[in-house]
Amino acid sequence: MPRNTILYAEDEEGIRNVFERVIKREFPDYGVQAFSDGTSLDERLGGDASDVKLVFTDHNMPGIDGGEIIEKYAKRPEFEDVIFILCSGGYGGIEEKARENGAYDFIGKPFDSSELVGVLKRALNQ
Repeated sequence: MPRNTILYAEDEEGIRNVFERVIKREFPDYGVQAFSDGTSLDERLGGDASDVKLVFTDHNMPGIDGGEIIEKYAKRPEFEDVIFILCSGGYGGIEEKARENGAYDFIGKPFDSSELVGVLKRALNQ
């Protein structure tokens, strides 16, 4: 199965909608599946994730947070071809810890769509 799905977890609906529109416009070869909390993303990753190419997750969300998602999945052998990116409005060591746990990159909030597209293009073309 080709890895052609991007998973996105963000509890703020407006940001989630913008992300989906950007993905559909800029990356038409990828499907996008959005989640409003970390628990739903965790359940998706815990099931069949063989189609997943990239996981872009907010840090602060209801349920399991984005940093915990990365810590739980990024270094597992079955996720070696999956790219994890953490997004957060707060810093305080979050970025360093995410990278230590296997995140490809970190993007701070607020971000604009061109910054988002740049990070995703680098990640998907690595």
